[in-house]
Amino acid sequence: MESKQNKNKIVAGVDVSKAELVVRCSWADKVMRFDNTKSGVRKLTEVLKAGNVELVVCEHTGKYEQLLVATLHCSEIPVHCAHPKAVHYFAKARKASAKSDPIDAESIMLYGITMDLKPDSPLPPALKAAKELAERRDDLRRILVAEKNRLKAPDVSSSLKAGIRAMIKILKNHLKKNEQEMAKIAEKEPSIKQPIEILTKEYGVGLISAVTIYAAMPELGTLTRQTAGALAGLAPILRESGKFSGQRRIGGGRSIVRNALYLVAMTAIRQKGSPLQKFYITLKKAGKRKIVALTAVMRKLIVRFNTLLKVMYQESQICPTAS
Repeated sequence: MESKQNKNKIVAGVDVSKAELVVRCSWADKVMRFDNTKSGVRKLTEVLKAGNVELVVCEHTGKYEQLLVATLHCSEIPVHCAHPKAVHYFAKARKASAKSDPIDAESIMLYGITMDLKPDSPLPPALKAAKELAERRDDLRRILVAEKNRLKAPDVSSSLKAGIRAMIKILKNHLKKNEQEMAKIAEKEPSIKQPIEILTKEYGVGLISAVTIYAAMPELGTLTRQTAGALAGLAPILRESGKFSGQRRIGGGRSIVRNALYLVAMTAIRQKGSPLQKFYITLKKAGKRKIVALTAVMRKLIVRFNTLLKVMYQESQICPTAS
């Protein structure tokens, strides 16, 4: 139920597309449209400032929202990037069956008015660059796996195989350059150097994995145990109704963090005598399936990382990057 304070909140909902920003503000009945360009976003910013907007809400749209978000942060206008599913289910609850850009903008605006949303914190330039590199690396790895699978497929002609091998070589070169850039940032930037050094001291955590996890989850060090696991998509979700009790499964969260944790966990459980290997073996002996035991190791890792960085922030009295 929305509070009186929320009803009076001045909110702008922005439906973002590649070419256009469709805006619905709580103080205006009409929809406004702006080009998704530097000049268009600048005009929108002026309108938002004139309207004393308290919060701008948009959705994650595969990077099309980045120019808007970056400009709003520079203009010190609070902005919240919502998960598309959250807005989608909110619109369904409102029984908004029709779909158009103005209707979507209105749903986003009402979502911002109704829900208690916190503005997103801008990332420092170094961490933003590291995050972009980590996301690109994740994309390249997926493409590389797909190409390797195509190469192994039966009845592939020799000409196709030659093309696939050439593509695999290009992807590997891009991955190598990408990881070199990530390593440079980790070694040169003081803001992320200390957290990365702390993470790489743990079992199975390499430099690239540490940069990926920290850049994709800069909130580490400010979270509770439960929130850290949920944000990485490693919290078991209940499936119960009446007498039915289904198997719990993980879901949601940040897949890039989960992918990095999977590789770290696989390395850690293979190191003889490591605490995580002992933990994994104990779970297996208790009858847990391999994937369940491995997921528990991944969850233990992210909780451990959160605790380590929390101690670091307390000892150094440095404000965390993201709250």
